[in-house]
Amino acid sequence: MLGRRCGKSSDTSQRYTDSCGESLQTNKAKKKQTNKQTMSAPPPRHLPRPRRRHNLKMAAELVGRDEVLGDITQSLEEPGMMICIHGAAGVGKSSCAEQAARAFLHKDVERRFAWVLASETEDSLKQSYLEALSALNASIDLEEHPATQSVAESLCDVLSHVNLDWLLVFDNVPDDGPERFKEWFPASARDLGSGRILFTTSSSRLTGEELYGGERIQQVPLGPLDVEEGAVMLRMNHTKPSDEEVQAGIKLSQMFGGLPLALCVVRQVARARYDGDRPLEQYLENHEARGLGQREAKDEINDALREPFLLIQDTDGVDSTAWLLLSVLPCFSPDHLPSSLLLSCANDDEAAARRLVDVGILLKDQESGNNEDVYYSIHRLLHQCSREMIEVRIEHAVSQMALRMSAFDESDSRTWKIMRDLVLHAAHLCEVVQSAASDAPESEGVKQQLCRGVLLLMSSHFRCVSDLPRALHWSMTCLKLQQDINGPDACNADMARTLIGLANVMADMQDLEGAQELYEQALDMLSNVYGPDAKNVDIANALHNLAKVVGDLDDVDSALELYEQALDMKRIVYGPDAENTDIIMTVNRLANVRWIAQDLDEARELYEQALDMQRSVYGPDAKSSSIAMTMNNLGLVKAGLQDLDGARHLYEQALDMKRSVYGADVSNVDIAMTLNNLASVTHAMKDVDSARELYEQALDMFRTVYGPDANSIDVAKIMNNLGLVKADLQDLKGARELYEQALDTKYDVYGPGAKNISIASTLNNLAGVKYAMQDLDGARQLFEQVLDIQRRVYGSDARNAGIAMTLNNLGSVMREMQDLHGAWQRHDQALEMQRSVYGPHAKNADVTGTMTNLARVKYAMQDLDGAQEVFEQALDLYRSVFGTYAKNAGIAKTLDGLGLVKRDVADLDGAERLLEQAMSMKRAVYGANAENLDISQTTDGLASVRRAKRDVDGAKELYEKALLIKRSVYGHDAKNADVARTLDGLGFTERDSRNLDPAQHLFEQSLDVKRSVYGADAKNADLAKTIDGLASVKYAKRDLDGAIRLYELALDMKRSVYGQDAKNADIDQTRRGLERINGESSGRLWSVWVMSGIVALIATLLCAIWSYTGAPSLAER
Repeated sequence: MLGRRCGKSSDTSQRYTDSCGESLQTNKAKKKQTNKQTMSAPPPRHLPRPRRRHNLKMAAELVGRDEVLGDITQSLEEPGMMICIHGAAGVGKSSCAEQAARAFLHKDVERRFAWVLASETEDSLKQSYLEALSALNASIDLEEHPATQSVAESLCDVLSHVNLDWLLVFDNVPDDGPERFKEWFPASARDLGSGRILFTTSSSRLTGEELYGGERIQQVPLGPLDVEEGAVMLRMNHTKPSDEEVQAGIKLSQMFGGLPLALCVVRQVARARYDGDRPLEQYLENHEARGLGQREAKDEINDALREPFLLIQDTDGVDSTAWLLLSVLPCFSPDHLPSSLLLSCANDDEAAARRLVDVGILLKDQESGNNEDVYYSIHRLLHQCSREMIEVRIEHAVSQMALRMSAFDESDSRTWKIMRDLVLHAAHLCEVVQSAASDAPESEGVKQQLCRGVLLLMSSHFRCVSDLPRALHWSMTCLKLQQDINGPDACNADMARTLIGLANVMADMQDLEGAQELYEQALDMLSNVYGPDAKNVDIANALHNLAKVVGDLDDVDSALELYEQALDMKRIVYGPDAENTDIIMTVNRLANVRWIAQDLDEARELYEQALDMQRSVYGPDAKSSSIAMTMNNLGLVKAGLQDLDGARHLYEQALDMKRSVYGADVSNVDIAMTLNNLASVTHAMKDVDSARELYEQALDMFRTVYGPDANSIDVAKIMNNLGLVKADLQDLKGARELYEQALDTKYDVYGPGAKNISIASTLNNLAGVKYAMQDLDGARQLFEQVLDIQRRVYGSDARNAGIAMTLNNLGSVMREMQDLHGAWQRHDQALEMQRSVYGPHAKNADVTGTMTNLARVKYAMQDLDGAQEVFEQALDLYRSVFGTYAKNAGIAKTLDGLGLVKRDVADLDGAERLLEQAMSMKRAVYGANAENLDISQTTDGLASVRRAKRDVDGAKELYEKALLIKRSVYGHDAKNADVARTLDGLGFTERDSRNLDPAQHLFEQSLDVKRSVYGADAKNADLAKTIDGLASVKYAKRDLDGAIRLYELALDMKRSVYGQDAKNADIDQTRRGLERINGESSGRLWSVWVMSGIVALIATLLCAIWSYTGAPSLAER
């Protein structure tokens, strides 16, 4: 829905409300009516506290690594250090790196950050980069489909802005040389600042020269343990080993070459296989009894790594759940295995995973942040052994993966985390399925299930998190597999569903024509499956999907035709007078597209039909959630028709019905959504306090449903909307905090690089609040991002109301920053675009608001005649749109501007009359006792007129009132230009009263504030005005040199703004001040010269008289 205007009262700035609608209508209507854009924020200068400071696994006790760990830990204390730990597989590189990271972190937990990046594949590393960004609480401006190195650069950029010492651990860098890894690694990492990097790899080739030329990477080779250290590792947790047990440990350590992985496995197997106090001794005896122990270490190690699998086979059996779990492990990635997936694969036997931990196959890594899941890993050498030793149960892995993914619902963001944990393993599973023998009898069924239950959901997941290239990849992979199975020209319902999924992705990628073509292919395929003249519900429902993309292509007539075809088909199937839920759904959809087409009367009629039909189906007094949904959507239409009372009544009915259905004290999403919509219309009716209460109820309910710390899109939407209410209540800091919380939540759900409409709406609102709080750089940056994204989405030459509104907002910020030429350009572009969209002679609030902004720029540029002309045009337009006697904030702001022009052309009575009209109108809009920034602007204007009329006491009273309002909003010590301008007004008033010291203090305060806002070396008309005032006080205090210096500074500043040869009242005022001082100086010199001449003349006459009377000369005397 369209938001009201926000931001500084003199300007036009659009904001958006997040509607938690219950049907397609809500989401679609938001897109059509608000033209919201997708965007992502850049790294801020000072990031909030990280959500997590590390992702380290559970600490493992290391043996024999104290010296190397000490060296690494000491080296990591040096900022900019890069270290590479390299050695053979199984030697413990990852464990050493994590232990070093833990030691680094624990030296200053509050100021350090350590993150392990899975670096074995590009996909795993990219995902690790994104998870690190999320942990850092960072929102970043990524490209639409960023390359891995782009994400890496974004992480480095964020890390350069955090006030933390940080360490990145690139674990398991590919051992085939640095060439491939170089493309995934951030090039900017050579300037680490307060950061460090640690690599682990089997290769010794990872050097600075190879990676990016010249930077030194400290090489730390890691070898096996010596015999004694290996024996200690074997005896870990052994309470009182006998001498024989100690000797057995020494012999086994020597036998297995001191390789930590092999020793750990032997220790676990010995304890699991042999009870009592001598497991190592018994293991050695058995080993030697089988004629082993005399071979090379590598052969002994290979056998040792096979031991745990043989143990499970011998003791648990091949029919055990532990063996079943072993049989699917090769199908998944070896890292970050969620316990929920393992549990499902073990037929819900929790003991199976524990058993694999006991024998040393699985390692328990860490618990998740929400303590709902546990993660495991398997060493890559053991993972390889499992592939070689066990008959892999691919069909079981596929069925269990599909079962776990079935909980995913793209419309419920709470379920998205399920997919985050699964997609890496599903990708590995797909590789396993594709590489398996295709002649197996079950192969075709496995592939069909993989397509239907895994790949399509992976594509859907990546659509949800805006990773469209991967969404496209998995849709195409699914389609290719199905074509391999069924043939390229096959037609079946499964392939039709895949085509629809692929079309969904293409639509998201703005390839609407391609999406339309695929939807039509899917519809043809369904028709071929069921018959060319078939009329059934499947085909009717498929028409909905085609109608959606046709609607997105703005072919509303075709969309209506398709929905009507679907409705006709259903009436043929069910009967012409049938009333059922399927027909009701189509009627609702038809109402939806009517609303999109802004045919609100027809939409209302259709929703009323659907409501009547529901009451006929369910009973006249029935209460159901579906009836409540239709009431909700009818309420949205009535709100669009400005029937706010009707909309509010429907929302209240829907709320009562839902509470009747679910229970009066029940908290659920359905009720919370209607509370949100009721709050929205209540807010529109200016009942701000009630709106806040309703939003807070909705927020409490969502948090009850999802959990107090849960990150949900619904929670984020309510926080966004509550921010709008806070802004209207002038609690700008509270509004900013809510918008930032909403953004954090949305980025956590969608991912740190997400770009979507929901995020854009909150970013836009945050920009408006930053503007109101005079954080002009922040506001400008956000609005420029919006404009960039709009042009990327719609095309660089696109023209629509959303782009025009962003140009308008940007122009307002630039005017406030005194970039008047830039502001004029943006407003002029906005007006041209609006007339292109609405028509050259269109009259609406958008066009009128832009004209008001153009008039304000003309006024700031001292083009008073031009400003008055445009203000009067805007006022006439406003009254033609809203009515001659209408009262609203837009008209009042235009009256404000016109009043200031009248003041500056010395029509003080006319100015006062206009400003009093504006104040009266604002009191009618906001309330008789309201005090907000909008009212403070008019109060400032009235004060300036009173001062011009020499009513010094009246002016001072009004300025002090305006200053009090602004400080209550911004904070008493806030520094912004709005407060400074009121200080200027007070300064001039005190000067006029000859209170020169207070006047000087006020001007100096204002100058300090403005320089903190604009910059110490800034030059603009606003600064020049304050300098003028200070110069006039210096002059009044007879500090003429100080006055001249200040006037010259102001004159130079104004000429840099208006042009060296410009002539206007503002420049004339400063020039007159200088001329006045120079005139006084010239007059004083003339007086001195005249007096000197008179004295010289008198002296000459006296000398002549003395000479005439015979008076003695000075020499004689």
